[in-house]
Parts: sequence; C-alpha cells; structure tokens
Amino acid sequence: SVLDDLLMGLQQLEYVDASWIQDSLMAPLLFRSKLILDATFEHNGFAELPWLVVDNRPALRLLVELIEYTVAIEQPHAERQMLEFLLQVNPNDNHGYRLHLSNIYLHEGLNQEILELASHYPDDMHPDLLYDKVVAYYRLGNAKSAMVALKQAKEKFPYVYQYLTAKQKPRKPHIDSMGVRYGGEDQAWIYFDSRKSIWKSTKGLLDFARKI
Repeated sequence: SVLDDLLMGLQQLEYVDASWIQDSLMAPLLFRSKLILDATFEHNGFAELPWLVVDNRPALRLLVELIEYTVAIEQPHAERQMLEFLLQVNPNDNHGYRLHLSNIYLHEGLNQEILELASHYPDDMHPDLLYDKVVAYYRLGNAKSAMVALKQAKEKFPYVYQYLTAKQKPRKPHIDSMGVRYGGEDQAWIYFDSRKSIWKSTKGLLDFARKI
C-alpha cells in the first residue's frame, strides 16, 4: 500500500513522463513491489489475488504499472512474463491484458499458448481471442478446427470478419474515447487494426477465411 501511494504521488508530477523520473524513481518502486510478491509466494505458497478484494488492489495496480514500464523500455520477453504472471494471480483479468498477451503470442508464433489462453475465456466479450484461435489452428495445420473457430467468431463478431476479408481497405468507423460498443464496428476495427498484418502475412489464411 505504501509503494502504491508513493507511485501515485509520483504520477502527479508535472514531468512524470521524463525518463529519469521513470527510471530513477518509479522503476525501483515497481521492482520492489514484485520482489515483495515473490517473497510472499515463496514463503506462503502461491495464491490468487482477485481484484474484487480491495486489499489486493495495490499489488495488482503495481503489477500493471510494471507491465507498462516493460512496454516503455521495450523488453518484450519481460513483458510477456509479467503478463503471464498477472493472469496467474488475477485470472479474471479485470484490466484486459489477456488481449495483449494473445497478440504477443501471435507475433512470436506461440500457437498452443494462444489456444490455452483462449480456453480460459470461452465467453469473452472481445473478438481477439476468438479470431486469434483461428490463426493458431490454421498455423498448426488443423483446418477443421480453424473453420469451426472462424464460424463461431464470425457469428459473434461479424464486423471483424467483414474487415479482414474485404477486398479493399475498409473505412475506419468513429471510435469513441469513452468506450466501444460490444459487437460494433468500432470494436471490430480495433481488432482489425492490431492484427491485420498477421492475417495478411499468414500465407493462405485470408483465402481460407473467404471460403465461408
């Protein structure tokens, strides 16, 4: 709680984005918080830290900030490890980092990991895991499962399918800074924009998808 308060205090500084503040002041607090968690688990055994339990929130907030710091300093391997750790301690993933982790798995070719991750969120309200499953199955040579997954994804999030399989570049819809509509064109665009390079670069995938 003390580390969390200190970090939030630092975040109010006018020059909070300065690299020296992040590296010299914030980073030590974040790494210290991770050491405390590691020591606690080592001494008492691993335990989940649900976000709904208010006492867990300082630790979880610091974990999230540590993830953002690893993104800022461009350490993808450390970033992936931290994301996996966060989802272990808070499987409900109230911060939505499963989507980012799945994207990392896609770019690193970790197809089995994508399928394992998606299996924990079968009723997810985002298109990412459903459509990422299609890519994973297709890469693994399992066309039947890829087709089943694609039909499920298309039924639930049809706009994503339309954007991915469009012959010409689709027009970007309005994106409201306050949020997106479930199943809407704006939600679909966010997935399309982040994954289009993967779908295009996976040989034969788009032609396969257009066969539905």
